Amino acid sequence: MITSYDTFAIELDLFMKIDWFYVVLDEGHKIRNPNARVTLAVKELRTPHRLILSGSPMQNSLKELWSLIDFVYPGRLGSLKDFTDRFAIPITQGGYANASQIQVRTAYKCAVILRDAINPYMLRRMKKDVEMVLQLPDKVEQVLFCDITSHQRRVYTEYLRSQECKKILNGTIDAFVGLCSLRKICNHPDLLTGGPNKFGFHDEVADPDKAFGAPCRSGKMMVVDSLLALWHQQGHKVLLFSQSKQMLTILERFIIERDYQYLRMDGSTPIGTRQTMVNNFNNNPDIFIFILTTRVGGLGVNLTGANRVLIFDPDWNPSTDTQARERAWRIGQNRAVTIYRLLTSGTIEEKIYQRQIFKQFLANRILVDPKQKRFFKTNDLHELFVLGDQKADREHGTETAAIFCEHASEVNQKNFFDQRDKERRRREKKLAKEKKRKEEDDEEGLSDLDVEVGTRVTEQEKRELEERAKKRKENIPRKLRKEERKKEKKKRKELFDGKFEIPFLTKQKEMKAKEDEKKEVDEKKFNKEQDDYVLGKLLRYTGVHSALRHDEIMNENSTSDMQLIEDEAESVAKRAAEVLKRSKRRHDEFIAATRTRFNVSAPKNNAHLRNNKNEDDDDDTTPEMFNGGMKKETKARTGSDLLAKIRARKAAMMEMDKDIDRANKIEEERRRRGFDYDEEDLPGTSKPVIRPMNDRFEKLADEIRAFFLGLKGRATTKQIMERFQSQIKPADSFIFKSMLNKVATLKPGSIWLLKNEFL
Repeated sequence: MITSYDTFAIELDLFMKIDWFYVVLDEGHKIRNPNARVTLAVKELRTPHRLILSGSPMQNSLKELWSLIDFVYPGRLGSLKDFTDRFAIPITQGGYANASQIQVRTAYKCAVILRDAINPYMLRRMKKDVEMVLQLPDKVEQVLFCDITSHQRRVYTEYLRSQECKKILNGTIDAFVGLCSLRKICNHPDLLTGGPNKFGFHDEVADPDKAFGAPCRSGKMMVVDSLLALWHQQGHKVLLFSQSKQMLTILERFIIERDYQYLRMDGSTPIGTRQTMVNNFNNNPDIFIFILTTRVGGLGVNLTGANRVLIFDPDWNPSTDTQARERAWRIGQNRAVTIYRLLTSGTIEEKIYQRQIFKQFLANRILVDPKQKRFFKTNDLHELFVLGDQKADREHGTETAAIFCEHASEVNQKNFFDQRDKERRRREKKLAKEKKRKEEDDEEGLSDLDVEVGTRVTEQEKRELEERAKKRKENIPRKLRKEERKKEKKKRKELFDGKFEIPFLTKQKEMKAKEDEKKEVDEKKFNKEQDDYVLGKLLRYTGVHSALRHDEIMNENSTSDMQLIEDEAESVAKRAAEVLKRSKRRHDEFIAATRTRFNVSAPKNNAHLRNNKNEDDDDDTTPEMFNGGMKKETKARTGSDLLAKIRARKAAMMEMDKDIDRANKIEEERRRRGFDYDEEDLPGTSKPVIRPMNDRFEKLADEIRAFFLGLKGRATTKQIMERFQSQIKPADSFIFKSMLNKVATLKPGSIWLLKNEFL
């Protein structure tokens, strides 16, 4: 049976009469609200097998994740109240930047437990995991911070001072009303005020600026005007998303005035005509732009004909904007995709975007990495109803850029054009050098074969050079020319790649790159040049004063909480150091027992080698260099002596194996009981034992100690980096630093000394 969610809720009694074998929910986040009618209806089905297909298992809060898991495995996460108290609240509180250390550690432990509880019942396949198979083109996603017009600022300020806003802050009116009003002002103030021609006092034909929805009163619409003009000139196709049908109507009027061919789809578009519109847009190159509401473009709409996406206003739900973006960047797309999110600087839209990132990180804390970085402090209603200073945003950067400064650099008017000027001057300098080198070659009369690889010579210049070289050869005797060529060959220094001198290198041949690789490189360069050109025009001539790379902010490799990483690294390093201490202690005890058993005197002053040996010393510890590594015999040995020695060594090794087995049993007992205690407290253990060096970090600690011993317990930071840099992964750098601090002590001058307990 295939049906819709609404039909299922209506005909629930009919569906409940059947015992279903499988129930599959496509776009299963439809049941994310645990109290919705359709959610309660679906969970009443009698079936042993339940599946959910969803691209966004968590959108706003952790209780949405609970609702989905509760359908797949009823009771797995307990009741909603218990889940909220034990998981949702601690994890959310620990995700704020101003959380205490206890809250951070509690959130981390709760996130780990929750992740381990749901992982066996989730199969995630992300685009980044299969990008090599999908071969999707490049994607650049940026946030453009737009200035508001003077009219917008005046309306925004008047609303913040209004009685309605005061009632919201006092708690007598729902804040949602005020937030909707502020969002309308950010999109276009006419959505709230009705426009200057609300009562029909002006002639819209004679004065278009007085018409409802005129672009001159909206900062974002003026940016859209410039963007569409540039993209139309470059031959791109565009998707334009907005949250509301009212704003979509204003944009539609604007597009008609600019004479762009377009299509429109919103919630009122009949279901039967939607796929026809999609096919028409993808296949017809004349249709320049497709305008859609964000939610209607989020379910099953494949618009790979477009390679430019413009999200006009942000949604509180991050998945809504993400799904809208994915309409173009998906299987079937063969051109690089550029996405722009428009935000009005200093307004409620910045707060909405920040909340989007917080919700995304909250989801990643459960689904990806429990050590997700913390960014925001707890919400304050008063912070939502403020307006930033436009001049301050231009001079010092936006609030959002300041929050994410560690992960994404803000591109503004100053640094963008400064960088472009530096690149231009670098190119001009390089061209000037090439021109000067070419002129010098022409003066010397060199042939075209002697001209540096990479310079272009015209046919006329080539003929002139050949004639000049020919005359020069005619005037020089043959024998003398041969000697000169030998001298020139000796003097000439062949440079690899024109930079490095390599001995015995006589010739370098350039291999042509594969056509596909060269084409891909050229295409990437071309796409970047186009995006830089558009961004430069926006920064110079429109109300865009800065941009931020959204994909850099959401990079999972750079959003881990340093406090949690350092705590975990400290714990791992401490355990490795303790194992190393016990290993050394046990090794020393074994060596002492062996020497006692074989009557070998211990070295004096703990030295490994003794310069003065007594005549009675056993010399069989020193191998003969040219005797196959065998030890030199100074005394005659009998067969019984050798057998006794073998038996003693075997007995010692068996005793060592027993100690190792006992250490394994102790470690297993520790893990089973779930708490730490000292082995000395166990019955029957009079001395400490160790477990084998089977952990990667324990082996690394042993290598660090051996490295220091090889340098007599003293090493510089440079020596340590040269030795271990290839072994340490970037993710293990904190553990290596903590381990190094446990094993050695840093002295002035970047010198590390091995601690006495490891000597």
